[in-house]
Amino acid sequence: GSIVLGAWADLSAAAPHLLRGLEPPSHPDEYILRLDNYALLTGTTRSAVLFAAQTFVQVLAGHETRHVPGALFRDAPVVGRRAFALDLTACSVNVQALSRLIGLLQSFKANRLHLFLEPVVPRRRSGGPGTITAADARTLAELADSYGVALVPWADLASAIQAGSLTPGSAWEIATRLADALGTPAVGIGFAPPPPEAADPGPVRELLERLLAPGDAAQSVYATDA
Repeated sequence: GSIVLGAWADLSAAAPHLLRGLEPPSHPDEYILRLDNYALLTGTTRSAVLFAAQTFVQVLAGHETRHVPGALFRDAPVVGRRAFALDLTACSVNVQALSRLIGLLQSFKANRLHLFLEPVVPRRRSGGPGTITAADARTLAELADSYGVALVPWADLASAIQAGSLTPGSAWEIATRLADALGTPAVGIGFAPPPPEAADPGPVRELLERLLAPGDAAQSVYATDA
């Protein structure tokens, strides 16, 4: 049979008879996969339609003859942010491996990939472990977007400021350019715990306040979960 794939609103306008007998999705990421004389894959959002397609692929993979009995799948994620974190600070950024990882995450219906990087602006050439080139960042950002996976870069900016290797202004620029390169509105700020002799949290709090000083817009650069 044929395969019909599209957002619920589009199918409702163009071919409402295909949706007869189905209740509209009630969750933004809920998808519907109906296997009958044809395969219907739909959902409210683009991500939901991708989830329906992924489930369809998994169903086909379990049937060698590709003859699938009639079935109806309705599913929605219980957790809104389904993330995988990867620390790249001790290794080189491998675009091919990360591309495969993004595809794998989408197959499990994950929607976030957190990348821990060195606090360095993306450049034309790699600066070593934990750094990413502008071209590689663009490649990963475009691929992740096509799979419905958001890239969330993290950089230890607070510790760099504390060590004096970065000023708040330069840290702000790095965070902004990392976010732009990877197509995300925010950059997480990670920092190592202070040594026992400097366990007072006051200095760390002061550093964060200085980093966020440029104004309300700067608040987006500090996010525990973006």
